[in-house]
Amino acid sequence: MPDPNNDSVSSNPRPNEYTSLLSKPIDDASWNETLEESPYSRDLVLAEFWLLLKDSIPVILAYTLQNSLQTVSVLIIGRSSPQNLATSAFSQMFAMVTAWMIALGGTTALDTLASSSFTGSANKHDLGILLQRGFLVLGLFYIPVAILWACSEPVFLFLGQDPQLSHDSARFLTYLIPGGLGYIYFEVMKKYLQAQGIMRAGTYVLLITSPLNAGLNYLFCYTFGIGLLGAPLATGLCYWLSFALLVLYARFINGSECWGGWSREAFQNLGIFARLALLGVVHVGTEWWAFEIVALAAGRLGTISLAAQSVIMTADQVLNTIPFGIGVATSARIGNLLGSRNSTGAARAAHTSAVLSMVFGGVVLAVLIGTRDHFAKIFNDDRSVVQLTAKVLPYVALFQIADGLNGSCGGSLRGMGRQHVGALVNLVSYYCGALPLGIWLAFHGWGLQGLWVGLLTLSVLAAGHGDHSQTPLAGPHQSLWYNTLPGDGGTQADSVFSGISTFGRLPYFPCLSSEAEKYDIAFLGAPFDTGTSYRPGARFGPSGIRQGSRRLNLYGGYNVPLQANPFDSDMRILDCGDVPVTSYDNAWAIQQIEEGHNSILMRKPFTDADKLGLSRAGKTLPRVITLGGDHTITLPLLRSINKAYGPVTVIHFDSHLDSWKPKVFGGSPSQVAAINHGTYFYHAAMEGLLKNDTNIHAGIRTTLSGPSDYENDGYCGFEIVEAREIDTIGTDGIIKKIRDRVGTDNPVYLSIDIDTLDPAFAPATGTPETGGWSTRELRTIIRGLDGLNFIGADIVEVAPAYDTNAELSTMAAADVLYEVLTIMVKKGPLSIGESHEQL
Repeated sequence: MPDPNNDSVSSNPRPNEYTSLLSKPIDDASWNETLEESPYSRDLVLAEFWLLLKDSIPVILAYTLQNSLQTVSVLIIGRSSPQNLATSAFSQMFAMVTAWMIALGGTTALDTLASSSFTGSANKHDLGILLQRGFLVLGLFYIPVAILWACSEPVFLFLGQDPQLSHDSARFLTYLIPGGLGYIYFEVMKKYLQAQGIMRAGTYVLLITSPLNAGLNYLFCYTFGIGLLGAPLATGLCYWLSFALLVLYARFINGSECWGGWSREAFQNLGIFARLALLGVVHVGTEWWAFEIVALAAGRLGTISLAAQSVIMTADQVLNTIPFGIGVATSARIGNLLGSRNSTGAARAAHTSAVLSMVFGGVVLAVLIGTRDHFAKIFNDDRSVVQLTAKVLPYVALFQIADGLNGSCGGSLRGMGRQHVGALVNLVSYYCGALPLGIWLAFHGWGLQGLWVGLLTLSVLAAGHGDHSQTPLAGPHQSLWYNTLPGDGGTQADSVFSGISTFGRLPYFPCLSSEAEKYDIAFLGAPFDTGTSYRPGARFGPSGIRQGSRRLNLYGGYNVPLQANPFDSDMRILDCGDVPVTSYDNAWAIQQIEEGHNSILMRKPFTDADKLGLSRAGKTLPRVITLGGDHTITLPLLRSINKAYGPVTVIHFDSHLDSWKPKVFGGSPSQVAAINHGTYFYHAAMEGLLKNDTNIHAGIRTTLSGPSDYENDGYCGFEIVEAREIDTIGTDGIIKKIRDRVGTDNPVYLSIDIDTLDPAFAPATGTPETGGWSTRELRTIIRGLDGLNFIGADIVEVAPAYDTNAELSTMAAADVLYEVLTIMVKKGPLSIGESHEQL
């Protein structure tokens, strides 16, 4: 039977910085099989079906046993009286839609992040960092819920519930508060292990604590005489015991390889984790909150209706573990497949899981229909409750089909990190359709049956988000991303003129929306050109430079003068795409560029992450090379750099000073207009972003408003090397002046305006000036800066629309950056010695 993992193929002979962090090479046999076999062939679909079934069953069993802790508690205390049955079931339902949603919904952030982290990250301890982040974020989420539980009686009264029920439920929940955090942390640990493919650990633990829970409930409620309040005490104790046993399982049996110890890194990127967790809570919670509203409506229908609804919902909490368990297995499966760039396999897994969930839903339907006349007797012998439950169960049984599809599709969306789609669909389906219809029917003669008819009718809409058309498209670029040499079998590879454009054919990753990939050097586009004073068009610079770099690649990237191939090293280099920049608001665009750049910069690098570095916090950071955009972008980039390094030394290649005061350049009609591509260094100096008396311009040849321009420039801390000096001192003299000015120890930022080159070599620029250097001269000068501590760089003012049909400017820009990249790779990571752990 074919392995459903083998849709994605790789033509790279060995892993290196060209290989995706998450991709896995396969052999030629797999290549041929993939070409010959449809991604939806019978064998592949069956293989996927059995794989999902195998992974789903232990997850379903774990969730069934986990929910049985509440169910058994309700069953044991519920037999003492209908009032205690209603109180315990109502309280557990309220716990489900509050704290348990943090556990079941909030941990979907781990579904999204952990599976790709485990399969792709070279540092498995990243998963342990995510675990700690989950403890921290979800623990904070629980605080307001605990306060709500303690003060829930007036809330229930406000919602129109029976006073006695409100009082008893509030006391029940107050006693459950300590155990609630144990439930959440148990779920976090379970997701940590599931991300490693350890699906059965939770089941093993619950096989121990589930029967123990039944004994403790009976002991607390009846033997010790605590009564109703013994149930939350016993169940809460079992939650913490389950968590403790799962920790021991991970420590001594399986799962410890991803734990690297407690780390302050867990406090980083909390916002991203919290956002995904909150979306997960809304996605999962919207359905359960709808059922809480149904329970509240049932309470208005009378005690018998509420008791029957309590029986149904207690059972449904157990039955819901089937689609939810399939969804969890699907999330992990799709996360792993997308992490390994196998979007075809991910789409197949999503569709197969939908079929699997409907099969299970059909089985549940048959069981409920067959036992409807006796089902309620498991919980209570009251004749009225049994009869009403039997009338409603057929609708509940049919609901399981749609709910199963909804659960599997939700898992698919969570695996893709698209929790917001499921949340939106559930909100519209339940709150704009199912609930209004059900409540109207309930109070117009249908009673409890009407509530479930409404849920059944509109739940089909929620399942409609199973359209997986938004699954990332499969295509040749998934496996033929790079220009690779043909193998012995003549494997087809992208030509230099085909395929998706990234700088130097580097792998692309959306770093601004995900932190799943680490890197040492990142290319980032900043398509902004509304700060220019003459010819616009540099917003197309990033795409033009990438196009101009097509012939730079692993197999043709050896830099002869520098004796290095920047594409063949142990450092990981990515193209992170472009910062989303508005063209309608300069102030906002500048803020977007600063925040986007800083997000990419302030991350843990792929190499030497644990060693001391040049940053002001003493950490090693990755480097960012920015593709402009007009030269205004250097100001937000320096602001971002300043947060990481403090004031830095700047080497500025340009034909213009770009340090004019706003009243001289642009007239300064407003604060927004005062920041443009001729004034950004003035602002940088005023803001303290530049290191005093270490900065230098090179290539200057523009006309001035007067000698005072040079005086003002000196005030900003720059020395000037004019373009014409090359005629007397040559490239070696230029290099010496630059190196003498900046020193060898300072962190250096490199900013290159393409108009440093003469228009004969780079006509496509916003403000061209004749008398510039040739491309060869500029590349020679940059190579002469080898060994300096470059912490970042940008190249700007490339406006492809003004280029010739030979792409002179875009190729020149790409080749200049190739020299910069080679220097950075030769220098290695920006670390300076021992690791933090060694100090």
